[in-house]
Amino acid sequence: MKKNVVIYIPGLGDDKPRGQKLALNLFKIFRIKPYYFAISWAENTTFESRFNELLSLVDELNSDKKTVNILAASAGASAALNVFAKRSKEISSVNLIRGKVNNLDKIGKEYYIKNPNFKDSVEMLPASLAKLNLEDRAKIMSIRPIRDSVVPPKDTIIEGAKNLQSYTFGHSTIIAHYLTIGLPRIIWWIKKNDI
Repeated sequence: MKKNVVIYIPGLGDDKPRGQKLALNLFKIFRIKPYYFAISWAENTTFESRFNELLSLVDELNSDKKTVNILAASAGASAALNVFAKRSKEISSVNLIRGKVNNLDKIGKEYYIKNPNFKDSVEMLPASLAKLNLEDRAKIMSIRPIRDSVVPPKDTIIEGAKNLQSYTFGHSTIIAHYLTIGLPRIIWWIKKNDI
């Protein structure tokens, strides 16, 4: 039996992971090894180089006979869907916590100025979404809060995916919730899609 692993892709501000890295250790309780993968949204490295490193990590884990799952928060959803579009057969499940995937033209320019790699990831996203068929989309769970001033809940919905309404409010609150007390919902999706 293959061992489950999860690659966590944080959102903007991934240079200051705060408690996110620490919270990932909770996956070990469920015998799932976590990997923290920062895109470095604001750094001088190119998105292409970080994206290729992410693809290499997926390939390496697959060659080690691991079942690869992706978990992404906020801006990380764009990178998660981009890598999933390239490796849909090698990735067992995708969990998105309030990731903006619709109305991309409404993203404020200030986000791109501070985070140039986010712009590159978002520009790749429409083609990635178009590439995902119904079987691929059935592996995605997109979680949205009741209300979020940063990412409107309707902008997280992906046709053909499991779109889950969470009874939480706010942008950071929902991430904290699903990395801690809400983690069993993420684990359930990983186990449900175990390949």
